[in-house]
Amino acid sequence: MTPNRPKTQCKRKNLTPAERAEVVAFLIQVSDELQPPIGAIQECAARYACSSDQISRLWRRTVQDIKAGNPINYNSGRKGRSGRKTLLTTEFRLDLNHAIELVPLEDRTDIRTLANALGIAKSTLHDYFLAGVFRCHTTRLKPMLTDAQRVERLRFAASFVHRGPANRLKFDSMMDFVHLDEKWFYLKKDKQRFYLGEFEEDPYISVKNKNYIVKVMFLVAVARPRWVAKSHRIWDGKIGLWPFAIYEPAQRSSKNRAAGTLELKTYNVDRDIYRQALCRMVIPRIKAIWPSGKRVVLQHDNAKPHVEADDPEVVAACREGGWDMKIRPQPANSPDYNANDLGFFASLQSLHFTSVH
Repeated sequence: MTPNRPKTQCKRKNLTPAERAEVVAFLIQVSDELQPPIGAIQECAARYACSSDQISRLWRRTVQDIKAGNPINYNSGRKGRSGRKTLLTTEFRLDLNHAIELVPLEDRTDIRTLANALGIAKSTLHDYFLAGVFRCHTTRLKPMLTDAQRVERLRFAASFVHRGPANRLKFDSMMDFVHLDEKWFYLKKDKQRFYLGEFEEDPYISVKNKNYIVKVMFLVAVARPRWVAKSHRIWDGKIGLWPFAIYEPAQRSSKNRAAGTLELKTYNVDRDIYRQALCRMVIPRIKAIWPSGKRVVLQHDNAKPHVEADDPEVVAACREGGWDMKIRPQPANSPDYNANDLGFFASLQSLHFTSVH
């Protein structure tokens, strides 16, 4: 098919990728065993107002790509090889990075402060940043661990590596682990984004102060999802989510509600409350829905309200009914060992905040 592009007298030094694709498609159609007929290249050059040498170079590269089995490259190859030479040489990059490293960290928290410390215009330094001469990093506060705590964390992680057949190391499947953790969920956020119509009024949401935002602590228990052959279905591993809150009738009337209206009341969670939650809610729920076997390890962190692994009441509840269930605490300052902290809580909170309360 002959390209239907009108002739023009304007000479152009380069073709766009789309025009190169049109030229290649035309030459492939009229060629016999990748050999275009006499005058085909000159016809394309005249039609696209470029030199025949440019069409010839494009066709030679196309033939090489086809014979090598590679995708046809329609780029001109000029990018990065034309225009003004860059001032961001390797030597300049090294010098600028060395100068940045000499600036104290407290003077490197934003572009403006860093530019003042270096004696460079803020816009110029920002251009260097966009060019990738230096980088930005956001850091978070880390727990201050002792050497003993580091050893304990290493020992805890190594306990999930076992030796299998042929003395090969393998990771624990963690099919018998249940992760327990608590999370404060706030009823509403102090800052909420909305998308409104052009003439719509801004929504007004208010509370007396931030301390009056209702919050409830939940205890969450999850396990690893798995295929259950007996029921021919996938068990999602979601064991339960229990709030540490109760509904109580209001003792007196106010402008917001009448006396006797049920109100949500939260309470502090201590070791006795946590023990009751395990014995009355978590452990019975696990025994009721656990898909297979009776060996379960309850893993939680070392928060003060949490019971010890040898708590008599919890041990008795775990072993009742012939179950091999036990408590295993995580090392100190180790939230990254719990699936709830690693992402499940964030997903729950994100889902909760998709609606405005």
